[in-house]
Amino acid sequence: MATLTALLADDSLSARQLLRDALQHAGIDVTEAKDGADAWQLANKHHYDIVLTDLYLPKLDGIELTNKLRQHPDYTTTPILAVSNNKASNKKDAIREAGASGLIRLPITPEELLSVLKKLLPV
Repeated sequence: MATLTALLADDSLSARQLLRDALQHAGIDVTEAKDGADAWQLANKHHYDIVLTDLYLPKLDGIELTNKLRQHPDYTTTPILAVSNNKASNKKDAIREAGASGLIRLPITPEELLSVLKKLLPV
């Protein structure tokens, strides 16, 4: 079986490290982006099995990125997880309407993230 791949978009180094470590622990190859524009460029060069995006990214926020990905033929059914370190209650409806598969809140343990991934991917 081919190794699963993830695109991880977050401007916070500590959040990227936490999520990257958990994803790699699950055997998933991770490509990182520091902002939404970088994530969009990467997504156009390579198809990822899952995308994790911070809601509050510079240049292109998580909602805009999710909208663009859902319009891209390679990402219509790809799991997209929105990530936030606050309650994001004012953005919860908007991110779901954009097509996100779910919203996870940081901090999250590797075990909690793995539980979410198992529902979305064959890990």
